Amino acid sequence: MIRWCVFISGRGSNLAAAIEECRETGPTISLVVSSDESAPGLAKARRAGIPTLVMPKIDHPTTGSGKQKIDWVALDRALRAARIDAIFLLGFMRIVPADFLERWSGRVWNLHPSLLPSFPGLRSIERAAMAKAPLGATIHVVEPEVDAGPIVKQTRVESRGAVLESVAAAEFFVHQVEQVLVRGMFSRLRTMEEGKG
Repeated sequence: MIRWCVFISGRGSNLAAAIEECRETGPTISLVVSSDESAPGLAKARRAGIPTLVMPKIDHPTTGSGKQKIDWVALDRALRAARIDAIFLLGFMRIVPADFLERWSGRVWNLHPSLLPSFPGLRSIERAAMAKAPLGATIHVVEPEVDAGPIVKQTRVESRGAVLESVAAAEFFVHQVEQVLVRGMFSRLRTMEEGKG
């Protein structure tokens, strides 16, 4: 069975969808990691019985203000100690450095709130809504160039009229599509692991 680690930064609503999808056969998610120790998503993982980890930090070498950055080397060691096979970024709001991705080549996926290659980067939903472009979500393999890796799966928002009324409406519909996409991917992964697909 593949041991998945999910990276989050905040509420963990898409994590909750993944946990719910995996509940029937036991968690496929073996570890949840956050860049923020106060992220509500960590509590969701713990309630589901999934181990959690706050990303190790080191002092930022170029500032004297006490700012810290993620210690990606220590994180890599921790993931290997936990026997993690692959990583899923669900609402993780940090750039993953190229040297870390090289060590995990092809084994890091990301959920992005647009139909890539359109609207990569930040404020994707807002930019797509303002452009009156199709809305949706994409799961893709993470590569050093932001949101440019091979696409694994996409889902499009079908309801057009209400979506275009406001950015808030667009965000609501895209978030619904994200949850459907995440549930579908973990269901598919579980089926593949069981040798049914």
